[in-house]
Amino acid sequence: MMKPSPGYRSLLIFNCVGENFSIGQAAEAIGLSQPAISLTIKKLEALIGRKLLRRGTKGSEATPDGALLLRRTARMLHQVELGISQILNLEPASRVVRAACRRLTDTQIRTHIAILKSASASEAATSLGVSQAAIHRAGQAIEHAVGIPLYRRTGSRLVVNSAGVQLGRRLQLALNEISQALDELASSPEQLKGRVRVGVLPLSPQHFLADILSRVAQLYPYAIITVQEDNYLNLQTDLRSGQIDVIFGALRTPRVGDDLSEVDLFSDPYEIVVRNHHPLAGRESVNSSDLLKYKWVVPPQNTPRHQISLSLFQSFKKQPPQLIETNSLAMIIALLQKGDFIAILSRTQVFQSGFTKDLIALNFQLSNAGRVIGLISRKDWLPTELQNLFIKCIENSALSLK
Repeated sequence: MMKPSPGYRSLLIFNCVGENFSIGQAAEAIGLSQPAISLTIKKLEALIGRKLLRRGTKGSEATPDGALLLRRTARMLHQVELGISQILNLEPASRVVRAACRRLTDTQIRTHIAILKSASASEAATSLGVSQAAIHRAGQAIEHAVGIPLYRRTGSRLVVNSAGVQLGRRLQLALNEISQALDELASSPEQLKGRVRVGVLPLSPQHFLADILSRVAQLYPYAIITVQEDNYLNLQTDLRSGQIDVIFGALRTPRVGDDLSEVDLFSDPYEIVVRNHHPLAGRESVNSSDLLKYKWVVPPQNTPRHQISLSLFQSFKKQPPQLIETNSLAMIIALLQKGDFIAILSRTQVFQSGFTKDLIALNFQLSNAGRVIGLISRKDWLPTELQNLFIKCIENSALSLK
């Protein structure tokens, strides 16, 4: 059974003690009594199951486990400060921002995230197991805490506005830091635990990634690995809010924003592909007239392969007789196997996907057919040891494909 997560207020208090090396100074800074601070720390230690502070020459010093939690707690608070400072247009270190951070409660934070993720106050209430009235009260309380409206109210509906979305993303990242901390505290050198959440772009080299996942699962049996396939924009949104750790797949042009970083893994250029028994299979060369005689399977708009297909047909100055549009690799392969279709796939999808006997690449030079497979992560991401090992496993395997 999963342990309950530490509360936001108790982590604020713990962080204050850690920063000041003193329960007394923390009590003065927060406005609580020393016994109340001590009791909060004891409850936090009991919840986590680790000793976090000890008496030292400087006062209250963090144990190794306490130092780990302090690092993550500081990152949690930084995300909250960034969120509030951005919506108030103030510096994160300003007194107004820090005061707003101290006013927030666990209920307010979790309610705001639930509203952000839900289509209605009713759905948010169901997800948290509370009444709609409680949702509305908590929504009003967090608006009062930060000092600006976060929602649009239309009748009984409660919809997050742009400031609420911005704050909600930062609050999700803040809670993610504590989840990371709990994973790290639950691990040991002999038994790594935790989560790796991978977002996979459509038509990525699935067999390459499956080999990595299989290896990691075998090496680290206590690891929880989740794989989520979605389009580029949705995965970027999930990455920016801490719902996934990394994105794997074909990197785009233009490259990602300043808050994300990319790592090139290997080149995986596009090829024009048909089944082995296609009339064009085995020819020494093919031309545009040959390619225009057959039906094509093409990807949907706003994908790299769509742009390549579009440029190709524009260079032909003519469209093929019929186009079937799909972003499903399984459907593309099935159509190629069933009939005399033509498609654009990457080299790994042809030669490393188990379909080598069924498919063949035509001898036709595609323009702008370069494709780089890589990883995308947040620049401010601090991976756990397990997540670091997963990334290194991918990078080492990619070296053999360069």
